[in-house]
Amino acid sequence: QPPSTICGSHAREASKRHPNHYPASAHIGPNSRIVVTGALSQVGMELILQLHEHCKVDFIVGIDAAYPNTRHDRIDMIETRYKYIERRVPGFQRLIVPMFGVHPHPKMGGEARLDSMGEGFDLVGRFEPTHVVHLAGMEDGRGEHVDYGDTVDASKVAKERNGSLMRRFSSLLSMDQVLSSLARVNMESSGEEPRLQPQLVYVTSNEAGDQSGVSLKSGAAMPTPASVYGTTCLLNEVLANYYHRHHGVDSVGLRVPTVLGPFSRPGSLLYDLAEHTVLNAAGKNAEGVPKYHLDRDRYELSSMWTRREGAMSGAVEQMVYVSDVAQAIVAAMQFKKDYSSASIVPDGPTLMRIGSNSTTSMQDLKVMMEGYLSPADKW
Repeated sequence: QPPSTICGSHAREASKRHPNHYPASAHIGPNSRIVVTGALSQVGMELILQLHEHCKVDFIVGIDAAYPNTRHDRIDMIETRYKYIERRVPGFQRLIVPMFGVHPHPKMGGEARLDSMGEGFDLVGRFEPTHVVHLAGMEDGRGEHVDYGDTVDASKVAKERNGSLMRRFSSLLSMDQVLSSLARVNMESSGEEPRLQPQLVYVTSNEAGDQSGVSLKSGAAMPTPASVYGTTCLLNEVLANYYHRHHGVDSVGLRVPTVLGPFSRPGSLLYDLAEHTVLNAAGKNAEGVPKYHLDRDRYELSSMWTRREGAMSGAVEQMVYVSDVAQAIVAAMQFKKDYSSASIVPDGPTLMRIGSNSTTSMQDLKVMMEGYLSPADKW
């Protein structure tokens, strides 16, 4: 049976104010069975550690197709991140599943057809989880995203500029695979003891509200500009709403701002800002440190700022630390909207926005980092 003790300080505090929205059946503990997609991502790594160390969860399945990435980066992610998690979480089970989402190479192009025939990746039927956290498809935002890199023999959708069609299609298909798997539970439930639908939490972005190209308020001006990530996040929210209305799938969506902290994506501006700071602090000729000049283009500030929209002009962004995001997800995993309450309008699944009092620019972050590790010529 599910444990009766709620996990996490955020969830405990919220449950005191709204106890009906945090039933014992949704609590996380040693008996929980949890599936995390995008397990090797920044948020996925932190979440898995918290679930094991704070909630004492023994059964965690991490699903990560490791796309989009170059082959070299995929191997590096598996070798470094998986081994790190394996040391910290002995019971962690990892699956690298190219058929979850869309594979960019032509021989793996049957995913959508398979799913339409009822043969898609049914993670609920396969693992019988109590909770599912869908992180696959998360991006850095503000125009930053992973480049597919190796497009030799890649499909046409991966070849076009920035892989924008591939990014949309892969994210939406993986979301649909998760939702359709949960919908099967509701369709197959019958008799005196219907199956309990696993708790579903998925992560979207603040860009769904201000960079989707769609006005979410009647009479409001159309938001501009629209970004690939913003439109994709909004469509994922629409999918969640569709499955709720037509198949009774309950879910909790979390809109997340820019994420700071360990396990950031190699090649992202935040990651390379930290690398830039460390290399400058060590000095260009320090023993054991890669020669700075070999990566001059990558770590040159003038080229780094151009990767992210607004970085060059010093635009201020809302930011949140990765451990706080993981705590919010743990709380959301135990939230279940009480539709019997008179104060609840059953107008769709839950969608929350994670706020933060921390706002800063990328250029200010550089100054803060150098406050901890000054460049070698200043020592």
